[in-house]
Amino acid sequence: MGGWGDRVKDRGKKRIRRMGVQGRQLRVRKPALRKRRRAMRRMPSRTSFQRYWRRFGYLAGYRDARLVRTYRNDYKRALSELWAKWAKDQPSLTHAAKCEEAAKGYISGFCKAMHARTPDWVLPPPKLSSAAIVTVPSGERLSVKALEQLNQLPLSELIVIVHGSQDRALERARKTTDALVIYSPDPVGEEEGRDIGVRMAQSDVLLFTNGNDESVSAERLVPFIQGMEAGGPDIPRVISRRDPPHLVSQDVSLPPRTQLTSIIIPTYNGLPLLKDCVASIRRHTDVPYELIVVDNGSSDGTVAYCLQEKIKLIAAPVNLGFPAACNLGLRLATGSELLLLNNDTIVTRRWLTNLQRCLHEQPNVGMVGPVTNYASGRQRLRERFTTIDRMTAKYNEANPKRWLETKRLIGMCLLFKRELLEKIGYLDERFSPGHFEDDDYCYRARLHGYRLSIAGDCFIYHKGSVSFRKKPRPLVRKAIWRNRQKFIRKWGVDPRKFM
Repeated sequence: MGGWGDRVKDRGKKRIRRMGVQGRQLRVRKPALRKRRRAMRRMPSRTSFQRYWRRFGYLAGYRDARLVRTYRNDYKRALSELWAKWAKDQPSLTHAAKCEEAAKGYISGFCKAMHARTPDWVLPPPKLSSAAIVTVPSGERLSVKALEQLNQLPLSELIVIVHGSQDRALERARKTTDALVIYSPDPVGEEEGRDIGVRMAQSDVLLFTNGNDESVSAERLVPFIQGMEAGGPDIPRVISRRDPPHLVSQDVSLPPRTQLTSIIIPTYNGLPLLKDCVASIRRHTDVPYELIVVDNGSSDGTVAYCLQEKIKLIAAPVNLGFPAACNLGLRLATGSELLLLNNDTIVTRRWLTNLQRCLHEQPNVGMVGPVTNYASGRQRLRERFTTIDRMTAKYNEANPKRWLETKRLIGMCLLFKRELLEKIGYLDERFSPGHFEDDDYCYRARLHGYRLSIAGDCFIYHKGSVSFRKKPRPLVRKAIWRNRQKFIRKWGVDPRKFM
């Protein structure tokens, strides 16, 4: 009987014999394996194709997710913009199947790096930015299913236009998606509703659909965008299929001018101030005007108040800051004169009439502002404030001798001509959430040859910096310093020189 060592040797011999059998089998099968590998090289399987391009997109999405902190918590916008930026530099993604698989991998890698659940989103082709514009006809319900399908696309913009509707379409749109919601109390036609969407959107491709259309699907929209991309500049302006949605190229034209003043009021959680401001406008304005409130994601009932008072409303999902909110209002405005007004102001008797005279009765004046009790620079009155009625009685009598040319106006009340907007453009949003965006706008106006004027015969009460008072003073000082440095880097001059 053999010992322990002999048993180990016998076990090893059996193992070697088994490996020899396997080796002979492998040698027999080797030519077949070579033939199979050559065939795979010539025509790779669908599985390997998917694996390669998804891995390609996954690594890029994982890497780009580090940049999402610059977008704060807006992951959807971040994913859309980062994907478009990366994919434009990949010439191999011109093939539709490759682009589709890389997009799926990019979403997985992005969400993996962000420690988030992978959503069922569909990324559009990279060459064009896209926006969806949903119009809700008067008296009809808004389909949640349609919004959910559009929400699967990380669109650059999602705009819902509610006009003359009596149901809860606006509230439903705000709860279902992070859309920009525009409310008009007066019913508008289909074409006019689309024109509003074209003015508000800034993307290359616009997808139009009705809010009650439940046949919309995210998978259907991606080939639609690809068709637009393949068509190039020769594609017709409107492409329609048997069913909505319709797709148009971005061909933005300015809204038709009307002989009125568009008053734009940005607000954020300042409902009591907004009520006083709106009441004073309605009480003391005796010239044609339209009122537009831009709500920066308030949670204090501002939207419900605007619906109750039948005020034209732009409801943003988050706080975009003062410059961006003003730009939204300017895009929607239709007046020949545009006026930016803080929600912490109270206008007075003959305020707008005196401002208009100061704007139009002086040569080459493009922008005017009032005098007030709280401001920086030359618009602040030197005398002590008493009451609104007393200050109004003293200052609001028409008197051209009180008009004063200046190099700077503050944005708490700013009236200017539409032709100025057409020449110098919108406010610079790099100064968000606020401070020095008005200095920048005035400086650009003066560079284009316009003069600025202070209407000394128009007094407006200004409570002053209510939004920034809610923040700690060190943060406010830091924001002011940072935006001042941005102005200096942009223009090479200190804005305090013009105060």
